[in-house]
Amino acid sequence: MKKRKRKLTEEERQAAVRRVLTRSAKDVLYMWKILPNRDNPRYVAKYLAQEILDFPPDGARKLRSFIEWRWSLCGHTLPENDRRFLGQILIALGEYLLKGRPMFDDVDIDAANIKRLQPHITNSEIVSKLKKLHPNFTKDALEKRVGRGLLKNIPKEYLEPPAL
Repeated sequence: MKKRKRKLTEEERQAAVRRVLTRSAKDVLYMWKILPNRDNPRYVAKYLAQEILDFPPDGARKLRSFIEWRWSLCGHTLPENDRRFLGQILIALGEYLLKGRPMFDDVDIDAANIKRLQPHITNSEIVSKLKKLHPNFTKDALEKRVGRGLLKNIPKEYLEPPAL
């Protein structure tokens, strides 16, 4: 006996689209905020905390693979600076997880979605769209949030619209 697939309501469909866009926005946010700062343990911990808070099994796997990757770069013995780096990541990760708040807020995700869906948009156009979405933020605050890194750090393959 085959199970019938039920049709999604409009709200469920919009929620599913939001999840897809949020996931792709996280990819853009990773390229925009984390990758240029990969030598800063707090930024790496911020990314790992976001992954753990979003989906714990995947986040735990990413933490494990990151530690194994870092260890494999050094061979059998981990130099002191790498031990310190991993220790600082784990301390910061613990702080972020204790707070329990997402690392990327709605403004970050909306900016990444705008950039992903409109690859040739300028920062000032992103800020004007964000101002409409988030009227409680000042233009200066939004300009600081978007910054210059959004345009230069994201490879083109991350800026293609998702197939829905």
